[in-house]
Amino acid sequence: MRNREFVFTPKIEYKLVAERSEANQNRLIFPFWCSILELVRTHFSGKFPPRKFGKAAEPHRSKPQKNPEKNIGSNHILILGEENFLILMEQKETLNFAENPETVISGSFRKNMEQIGKALEGFEKADVKVLAPTTKEAVNPDEEFIILATDDPNKPPHKLEMDFMREIRKADFLYVANVDGYVGQSAATEMAYARLKNLPVVVAEVIKTFSSEIPEEAQELLRKTIAGTLGISDISKEKIAELKQGFSNLDTPNLTEKETRILQALIKKLLKDLKSLPK
Repeated sequence: MRNREFVFTPKIEYKLVAERSEANQNRLIFPFWCSILELVRTHFSGKFPPRKFGKAAEPHRSKPQKNPEKNIGSNHILILGEENFLILMEQKETLNFAENPETVISGSFRKNMEQIGKALEGFEKADVKVLAPTTKEAVNPDEEFIILATDDPNKPPHKLEMDFMREIRKADFLYVANVDGYVGQSAATEMAYARLKNLPVVVAEVIKTFSSEIPEEAQELLRKTIAGTLGISDISKEKIAELKQGFSNLDTPNLTEKETRILQALIKKLLKDLKSLPK
């Protein structure tokens, strides 16, 4: 006790970091810029430190988009949000074919599987790899949606169609086996997908009619996507060489926003229709 005041002296002497009057950002031992660095590090690491006081820290959640379709980038479109099916619209500036190109055959598997099988054999003999279909054997030939022997029977129709479109994206061109000049809903939609991918479309016959499910404006747009005609019985190495030469001279114009929406609408509708098929 000293002068009627209690004075406590610690056993281990220490030095104040700063007096209150000296406590500014330039004199503190832990400078202000260190705090800034810590904030930046925490932000970019994606980790959020818990609160030290008050209510327990809430887990960070990003705000849901009000309308996902409005916020999708120009290189992607979202189809059936719950499916998270992204169609990549990467456009090839030039078409560089390998020595042996790859294709996908589109057409009515229910009505024209025999002709599609002949096209499959023709391409194999012409050294063109067919990515899909890889067989003409159907497990349900009399039903509305055909499931091939190579398909996963546990997958619903709309997901099998998604798989088919993914194969189109890998191909060098799409071949449409439009027997008698008719193009059904699935084949027309797959043509639309190929056009969005800036992929050449070759038809077996001159298009005469489309399915009534395809709007007139879409029909007109799809007719413009045709890069060549090759009959099923005419498939050969020589004809493929001619197609490749023609593809190298293609100058496909960019789609307008309206044209893109028209083609996207076909894909959305087909997947929606397939999803509603009875199980």
